[in-house]
Amino acid sequence: MRITSNMILHNAATNINGNKVLVDKGNNQMTTQTKIQRPSEDPVVAVRSLALQTRLSKINQYYETNIPDAEQWMDVTETAVNNIIDSITELKKLCVQGSTSTMNTDDRETVLKQLKSLQESIFAEGNADYAGRTVFTGYRTDKTLVFTDDDCDKKYNITQELSANDFEKVSYFNNEVSVPANKDQVNKLDDASSNDNLKKDDITIQNSSYKRLRLAYDNISDVESLTFSYKNSSGGTVTNTMQLVTQAKDENNKDYIPPLAATDKDGNLKYETDVVQKNNERKVKSTEGGTPTSVSYNYDKVSSASSNNDLPETVYVFENELDWADWSSKKGATTKYVPDDAAVLIKETGDLVFGKNTADQMSAKETSVAVNYDKNSFSAGELKPEYYYDCVDNTGVDYSDLDGTIGSRLVYNRSDIAYDINYTVAVNQNITVNLQANEIFDSSAQQDMKDLTSVITNTQDAYEKREKIAALMKDSDYQDDATQKKLSEWYTAASKEYDYYNDYMQETFERVLGNTEDYLNKANLAETTLGCRGDELKITKTRMDEQQESVTELKSKNDNLDLSTIMMNYTAYYTAYQASLVAAGKLGEQSLLNYI
Repeated sequence: MRITSNMILHNAATNINGNKVLVDKGNNQMTTQTKIQRPSEDPVVAVRSLALQTRLSKINQYYETNIPDAEQWMDVTETAVNNIIDSITELKKLCVQGSTSTMNTDDRETVLKQLKSLQESIFAEGNADYAGRTVFTGYRTDKTLVFTDDDCDKKYNITQELSANDFEKVSYFNNEVSVPANKDQVNKLDDASSNDNLKKDDITIQNSSYKRLRLAYDNISDVESLTFSYKNSSGGTVTNTMQLVTQAKDENNKDYIPPLAATDKDGNLKYETDVVQKNNERKVKSTEGGTPTSVSYNYDKVSSASSNNDLPETVYVFENELDWADWSSKKGATTKYVPDDAAVLIKETGDLVFGKNTADQMSAKETSVAVNYDKNSFSAGELKPEYYYDCVDNTGVDYSDLDGTIGSRLVYNRSDIAYDINYTVAVNQNITVNLQANEIFDSSAQQDMKDLTSVITNTQDAYEKREKIAALMKDSDYQDDATQKKLSEWYTAASKEYDYYNDYMQETFERVLGNTEDYLNKANLAETTLGCRGDELKITKTRMDEQQESVTELKSKNDNLDLSTIMMNYTAYYTAYQASLVAAGKLGEQSLLNYI
């Protein structure tokens, strides 16, 4: 093949340009310290780099975002749990003090203040949050666990499961001592000349002990139903649902329909017969078209079961203990009374109290009780029921239309909802970062502290009444023999009341002390669960750290060149380029004579 000068010059120019490209490549590598600038330069390096970058991005997401967020969430939760454990531990110390030592009036005042502080602190932790998200409310992180002053006006229908295994033996007291206002009142004690005079029985305290189950809330509005169930000898479930029926009673304890009152638009009292019965409330509209008015009257709610010795034959529901005491006196009892085969529910305290036979049978059968009840208002610091029980929020429902309802209900069914919050912290690895409130505590601790507060207050009041009567006995105006004798009877009654409450206070401390062990065990278990998850997260974090370092190193080796290699390559490229220039220059010196 014939080689021409143009061909030689063209090849020389091509080689110069190729070497110049290599020099430029070397220069770019020296500047960026990377192997390629475009995928087309080396598709294998480019594909491998893309795969490593995708893997590294996921690792960075886990290591730099998800894991730190999970750590912070768990740290906030751990702090709250530790604070709860500290508060329960303080409650336990108070119970030890109250059950093992004699407290004077200053001690009782101190304990009352500590109880109030503990009650507030334990449940304030329920609203602990991380970055504005409440940590104990499951996926509803925009909601609080505990009612606050701004959201107490709620109406719930709650279904709560109770068990005879949780029976507590408690005392109920009837009658109380009153401090005489003057000498004349002292001397009229037990004076039969007038029905208005106090009798010795009126100021003589009486007590009775029963086994009870306790609802999560006090001051409930209504009781819809009670369902008792247990396993029989063949393993089948025996169930009896008791629908509660309102029965108004007259002074002779006979059924009657009391007059119903409403007010018109001007506030004038009206009595109407147009009555609507809805949800155990009697409502009436005034002739002037006023707002329907709930009518209050004395009543028992009686629920009768089928003949079954294993269940209460009758359940009596009272507004408060005073109504229970009044009903008991009509039955001829001097104490607050529960028939052996019956039960009593007190709406004010949330106590479900069982007669002896019923309690024994229920314990033997390990009977469970499902109570469906309404509560139409809450106090700040109380736990919201949707985190503990199946319930319906009826706050948005309007009953003003007696022919129907307006508004929608919010239904909460814990068995159908997952409350876990899971973070993806590694490939195919999720970790639950939250604890649900019912894993740590429930309203039992709150109710126990209410019990302690009540019995300490009663003991304080009884002590002060006794001291006031003792002061009257020393007063110069009360020194005659007849008055002293009456005051001595009054002082004896006051001393008995104080002794009863003081003894029961110590019993209550002992009972709550036993409960605090359960509360601590539950909270400590929750702390352990959280700690195990934290340990798992630490291991994962270490592994992600190692993977991040490893993949980063692989990507660096794939994408980058070390400076010494770049310098060697650049030197080679530049030397070749200079050589090509020199060679091309030699071509320019050739003439036609060189080819003849």
